[in-house]
Amino acid sequence: MRVIYYFSGTGNSLSVAKDIADILPNTDLVRIDLTKLQKRVSIESYEQIGIVFPVYSYHIPKLVVEFLKTLQFNSNQYVFGIATCGAVAGEALKDLRNLIRGQGGELAAEFKMNLPGNCIIEYTAYPNIIQKRLIQKQEISVNKIIEAVKHNKKTLKINASLFARIFSKTAEKRYQSYSETAKHFCLTNGCTQCSTCQKVCPANNIMIHNGSPSWGENCEACMACIQWCPVNAIQYGKKTIARKRYHHPKVTLGQMYS
Repeated sequence: MRVIYYFSGTGNSLSVAKDIADILPNTDLVRIDLTKLQKRVSIESYEQIGIVFPVYSYHIPKLVVEFLKTLQFNSNQYVFGIATCGAVAGEALKDLRNLIRGQGGELAAEFKMNLPGNCIIEYTAYPNIIQKRLIQKQEISVNKIIEAVKHNKKTLKINASLFARIFSKTAEKRYQSYSETAKHFCLTNGCTQCSTCQKVCPANNIMIHNGSPSWGENCEACMACIQWCPVNAIQYGKKTIARKRYHHPKVTLGQMYS
């Protein structure tokens, strides 16, 4: 038996995790969200454990970090990590390596996969041709990961590039400020009160009052709310008004919170 835990805001990491789980039998697919963090989770029965997550400013999303701290690994388990990112993985896989070791296990295999970036508060969606190219490459990368997992293959460590090391202080400052992201989200008059934003939020940080959303102070900056809004009614100040939205084309809205 194996389990794949994933954290996903716009479907990239979910798509990768699902692709693997669809091919490898006896695989449980589990979303990492605040609800999981509040429960006691046992992984003792699993022989293989995968963690799939996006890279945020060269690091692991904070909710994933807190979730991993609740798990207890053992040295006999094959643990693999997959970092999805728009550019570089930075310190993320090193962080994961240290977290797993601190919880009694060892990260046997490390993988990085480039997929379309989704941080709309910093940039618009990638051009369609680039999105298509990256998603086509996803299948090749997933097949390689599946072969490695099938045979409990160990991989080389993936450490930060020179570029990531140079800009690590800037990235760390941005990473620490992500919890405040929701302060800048706002609604336009186009909101249809569908509550999609609340459903997709992994941090339970969105409340619905009189049919309209409001944001709390525990934002994960995953961009799920703004990217999945079906009518583009959520904005980040004035920055995102003209920016195109993105979510993985092979992931449905229902899969994001099921």
